[in-house]
Amino acid sequence: MSRIAVFWVMWMVASAGAQVVISEIMFYPDTLAAYTEYVEIYNAGEMPVSLEGWRIGDSLDLDTLQPVSGEWWLAPGQFGVILDPGYFGGADIYDTRIPDTARVFTIEDARFGRYGLPNNRPLTLFLVTADGDTVQQVTYVADNSPGFSEEKIHLTADNRPENWGNGRVFRGTPGSINSLSPKPYDLAIADVERLTPTVWVGEPVDFRWKIINRGMRPATQYRMVVFWDNNLNGQLDPADAAFPVENQVPLNPGDSLQVSFSVTPDAAGLRYLGFFLEYPADQDTMNNLIIQELVVEDPQVELIINEIMFEPQSGYAEWIEIFNAGNRPVNLRYYRLSDFRDTVSFAPVDDVLPVGAYRVLGGDSAILWQYTVAPERVQILPRFPTLNNDVDELSILSPAGRVLDRVRYFGDWYGREVEKGTSLEKIHPRLSGQDGENWAASVASSGSTPGRQNSVYVELLPPAMQVRIHPNPFSPDGDGREDFTIIQFQVPVETAYAQIVIFDLAGRRIRQLVKDQPVAHRAQFVWDGRDDHGRLARTGLYICLIQVRNEQKKLFREARATVVLVKK
Repeated sequence: MSRIAVFWVMWMVASAGAQVVISEIMFYPDTLAAYTEYVEIYNAGEMPVSLEGWRIGDSLDLDTLQPVSGEWWLAPGQFGVILDPGYFGGADIYDTRIPDTARVFTIEDARFGRYGLPNNRPLTLFLVTADGDTVQQVTYVADNSPGFSEEKIHLTADNRPENWGNGRVFRGTPGSINSLSPKPYDLAIADVERLTPTVWVGEPVDFRWKIINRGMRPATQYRMVVFWDNNLNGQLDPADAAFPVENQVPLNPGDSLQVSFSVTPDAAGLRYLGFFLEYPADQDTMNNLIIQELVVEDPQVELIINEIMFEPQSGYAEWIEIFNAGNRPVNLRYYRLSDFRDTVSFAPVDDVLPVGAYRVLGGDSAILWQYTVAPERVQILPRFPTLNNDVDELSILSPAGRVLDRVRYFGDWYGREVEKGTSLEKIHPRLSGQDGENWAASVASSGSTPGRQNSVYVELLPPAMQVRIHPNPFSPDGDGREDFTIIQFQVPVETAYAQIVIFDLAGRRIRQLVKDQPVAHRAQFVWDGRDDHGRLARTGLYICLIQVRNEQKKLFREARATVVLVKK
C-alpha cells in the first residue's frame, strides 16, 4: 500500500473518531452512587471507530477505557455505555436496560475523573483519543433529581447548553436513544388549558390543547381520548368513563393541531381528568398522557355551623357542630374548617353527611364519652383548631376555598350569665350566622345538644308579602320553648335599609331592634323580649313598626304588626 493510501486510511479513521460524542451522563444515581454512575457515548459518523487507548475524565484525571467484552470497535449508529468499575459485582440495576446492541466499557481507574461525578456542582467531562486529541468536551449543570440523567437532545449537533436537558426516564436510557432525542414516530399532547374558571357539578367544562408531531415522519391513524380517572391509577382503564375526540387529521413533522372539547362532571369534590393520545406507532409514549386535577364545586351544598362549644368545663373537649341544610348529601372529605390561624379538612376519607343530618367536629376522642352523642355523628380531627373564648372566626370552606358559612362569634353572644360547659346555639339553621341576635346560650340541662336539634330552636315560617311574626305569642322565660320571636318581611326591591322599633301600647319605645340595616328583598330579625337596657319587657301586647328605605334612605314602605309577650 502506498504512503498516500496509508495516510488516507489513517485520516479517515481519525475523522471517524471525531464523530464519537458523549450523549448521556448519569451523575446523580438514585442508589449505590459509588457504583452506578455511567457515561453514554454514540458513534454519529459513517465509519467504525476503535476506542483502544481512549480516555475519559475531568480536568484533573483522565481514565483509560477498557472493553468489557473485549471488543474495542464502535460501529456507526452504535451506542456505548461506560460503567464505573464497581458496578460489576456491586450492582445490577442497568443489566436489563442496556440492550445487546450497545457496547459496554469500563475504566481502569476506581472512579470517573479525580473524585467521581459530583451531583451538587457543574463538571466538565473530556473524551480524548489515543493520540491525545480531545473530541468531546461537555459541561453538565447539576440540577437533576436522583435517578435522572443529563441527556443530549440532537446527537449530531454541538454541546451547547440548550442541546442538553434533564432526561425524562428514571435511571436513564443507557445504550439506547435518549428520551429527549427526536424519534421517527412521536406524537405528543401539550398545553392542556381549562377555559372554564370555576368547575360546577352538572355544568360543562371547556378545554383546549395541542397535538404536536415531534417525530421525523408524518403521523396518521391516531386518536384522542378524554377520560375520568375514577380509580386514580393515572391511566385509561375499561372502568373509566371515556369520551373519544373525533376529527383527528394527519400531521407532518413539526405540525400541531389544536383540539377543543367539553366534559360535564357528575360529582363534586376532587376529580382527575385524563387526556390520552393513542398512537400505535409512537416511539415515545411518555408525552401521550396528561392528568389534570379538577376541584368540582356543588352550588347546592349548604353546610352551616349550628353549635359551638368554645368554653367547656375543665378537662372537657371543645367542638363545633355542623348541619347539612341543603337538599343533597355532602361528602365531607372535600370540605374544610378554618379559624383565625388554622385550616383543617373535615375527613381524610369519603364521609357522606345526609340531608338534615348533624356532625360534631372536635380534636379529642373524649367527646365520645364526655357528651351524649352517637359515635357515628362525631368526627375527630387531629389538627382541630383551639377555639378562643372571647372572639374567634370560624368558616366552612368548599373544595375550591369558597366560604359556605362564616361565624365570627363573641363571648357576649350568650345573652346571659352562663357556667362553663354551656354551648352557643343557633336559633334556626337558616338564619345568618354572622348576627349575634341569631345565637343564644343552650338551655339544655346538659348545657349543649351535640348531634341533635338545638335547645333554643325556633321554627321559621315561609316569608310572605306582609309582615309575619312567629311564634306569637312568645314567652322569653329561658325554658327553651318559644324564648324568641322572629319578625319576617318581604319587600319588592333587590336591596333596602330596614328599621324595626318595638313600642308598648302607650307609644313608648321599648326596643330599637334594627336601625338602617342593609337587607335583601327578604329579611328576618329576632326579638328576645328585652328592651334597650337589656331588661326583660313586661307581659303584654306590643307594636312592631317596620320601616323600609331605598338606597337614598327615603321611606317608601311602612308596616305595623302586633306581638304578644307572655310568661308561662
